[in-house]
Amino acid sequence: MLAAGAVLGKDNDADLLRAVSGRGEDEIVEALDESLARSLLTEIPPPVAGQAPSYGFPYEALRRTAYESATLARGRLLHGRAAGVLTRRHERDPATTRAATVAGHLQLAGRDGRHMMVRGGSHAVVVTATATGPAAPAARDPAGSSKAARANSAAMACHRRARRSMG
Repeated sequence: MLAAGAVLGKDNDADLLRAVSGRGEDEIVEALDESLARSLLTEIPPPVAGQAPSYGFPYEALRRTAYESATLARGRLLHGRAAGVLTRRHERDPATTRAATVAGHLQLAGRDGRHMMVRGGSHAVVVTATATGPAAPAARDPAGSSKAARANSAAMACHRRARRSMG
């Protein structure tokens, strides 16, 4: 579960951690309880009453350690799951998931992550978003990549322009 959280990056809700880790609901609650008790994760109260709390690493170094402790095969599996879950969230509410984030996960899962379809009403736009190349030190970790951040900014700008052009 920690590796799933590390792959996802910043604060994540329990449902996202469960889906990416592949664990059941009871397993994820037990893993969260244990991680919180050991101060491996922090629980962030929801901004609005009635919403679920989120969970994150208290230190970037701890997240990076959890990320780097996963095998390459596990990392690819988790990135693939993350891309699938985040794509479904994006389709329901584009404001919740950034296209470049999904593209980065697809690329790190070994899939083509250069393009992601962004839908708005009856229109669709292809957003180009590239994560770092495989030779870069941060290539396995989109959360710490400045190239991924720039790609995300470019993808979001393109998305905003596309939404404005749709009326």
